[in-house]
Parts: sequence; C-alpha cells; structure tokens
Amino acid sequence: MNRTFIKISLLVVLFLLACGYGINLFQTISYNRRVLATNIYDYIPHDADYVVNFSRNHHFEEYFVLDSTNSFIINAINENITYPLLIIKKKSEENLLLCRVTKEQEKQIKTIIENQIAPYHLPTKRKEDNRNIYFYSLPQNKFMVALLQDGVLAISLDYLQIEDFIHSDRSIPNILIQENAQSNYFIQKTYESSPISFFINYDSTLYALSYSLIKENINIEGKYFGKQCADSIPISYNKINQLLKLDHHHTDSVIWENDCFLKIKINKTE
Repeated sequence: MNRTFIKISLLVVLFLLACGYGINLFQTISYNRRVLATNIYDYIPHDADYVVNFSRNHHFEEYFVLDSTNSFIINAINENITYPLLIIKKKSEENLLLCRVTKEQEKQIKTIIENQIAPYHLPTKRKEDNRNIYFYSLPQNKFMVALLQDGVLAISLDYLQIEDFIHSDRSIPNILIQENAQSNYFIQKTYESSPISFFINYDSTLYALSYSLIKENINIEGKYFGKQCADSIPISYNKINQLLKLDHHHTDSVIWENDCFLKIKINKTE
C-alpha cells in the first residue's frame, strides 16, 4: 500500500512538473512571437527628428567613426537583441536606444548590464504608469535608464528621454510615416535594405539616407523630400554639417542629382 501510494505521488509530482514546464514554455513562445511581430518603427516618438537605423548586427564600427556616443552600450548588447536597433536623437544631448528583445534576450541583457555596463551598484527601480524603470549608476556621476515595454527595450543616459518615450502619442505619425506613398516606399526600402540608414527631419525637409564607410571616406547617399526638394534648392556644405551634426569631420563633396537624390562624401576625423 505504501509503495503504491509513493509511486502514485511521484507520478503526480512528475505530471505537475511537466505541466508547469509546458505552460511556461508555451507562454515564452507566445511572448516571443508577439515580440517578433512587433513593428519597432511604431515606437519611434512622434517628435523625434533624427533616427539612425541598424538593420542587422554589422557595421557598428563603421558608424562609430561618425558618432561613438553610445558605443559602450551597443558593443555590450549587440549580440543579444532582435534587430533592427534604432538610435533616436532629439534636442537632448543624450540619445534613446530602441530594440526588441525576447524573453531569453531580456535575461541575457540584464546580466550584461549588471556585470559589464553598470557593475558598481544594484539598480534602483521606479514604477511609472505600471512600468518598471531601472536606474543604473555609471562612472563620472552619470546613470543609465532602462525600460522594457511590450518586448521593446528603451535605454538612455537621460531619464527625460525615457519619460518622453512612455508618454509619446503613437497615434501621431512619426518621422518614417509620410503622406506621400512614393516617399513612404523609398523610406521603407532604405531602412530594410541598408545596413545603416539615417532619417532626419531638418528645416521642413525629410532626408532618407544610407551610410557606409569606404576606405578613408564616409559615404552617405539617398533622397530628400519636402520644401528643399519642391523648391529645387541645392544643399550647402554648411547645411550638411548641421544636418549630420558634424563636429569633428568636414564635408568633402556633395553631388545633387535629378529627383532630389543626394550623395555626400565626408572626410574621417582629422
């Protein structure tokens, strides 16, 4: 009798463990499917006027030649995210990083942040609108803020960037959504086919540009839409420098073509 009871108890325990594992696995798979189905571009804040898009895990070092601001974060997490990765630049000096992460990647990134990026103190957690926001201490009295929302990871060194991201009205079209269907087609083609691409709204003109580094030169080419194109106004070297925020580089050449196509060559850091 006792042996029979023990056998039945063991079978029940194994059955419950199997059920628990199955339910957990199903929930993880369902969550990951929702993450992969999420359109990261829908999460770009409507007031963002500068977006850098990395369509795949390549070419970061090429981009860091132009801007290495967030290189220490990107280099740490780039193997554990679901692409694309977006850098959102606004008026703040600090950028906003956006990407998707699965359940497994979420755990890996948490470990990377706590062991590599910010190993000095335990993170501080704050709750806002039922979302957990984590603050990590960095050297030189800086801190990093991270938020996970619906499988979308947002990271910034400026809390206001995260706050703006939370409260951004997604019913308002962002920089990648234009009224003209032809413009939208070119924009989508650019961010899907280019390893690195820029989308910049400057002086009532939208620029959709592909970026590459060839030998000693930064090469940027694409198209611009809006007032500058409609008026057929050539773009000055000074405007290119302002457009791309070139502090330590200078534009070597600018070529304009028909239908508002643009090619820019920039010298590397002097």
